[in-house]
Amino acid sequence: LAKAFKKAIEGVKQEFVHEIKKINVTIDEQIQFIMTAFGESLEIHFLTLVNEMKEKIRIVITFIALLELVKEGRIGIRESSNFNDFVIFKIENGKNI
Repeated sequence: LAKAFKKAIEGVKQEFVHEIKKINVTIDEQIQFIMTAFGESLEIHFLTLVNEMKEKIRIVITFIALLELVKEGRIGIRESSNFNDFVIFKIENGKNI
């Protein structure tokens, strides 16, 4: 009995269960977050902006919000001295602030 039970238990495939959390984050919210993140500063590094974010989807939505702001001409981006980063800067009336 014990051997049959052991064989039966070992034959069952382990099913992985992944918990899915719904995170309510919108592009408009992240646009507001980005513009607020500047504070008194005229520029901010992307990695600094997303440093506290724990969810990948929030980082993705923030990146999409950045692209939208660039398209609207409200911000610009340029290379950073750090190879894996870039600088975001404010634009007002078509000019860097």
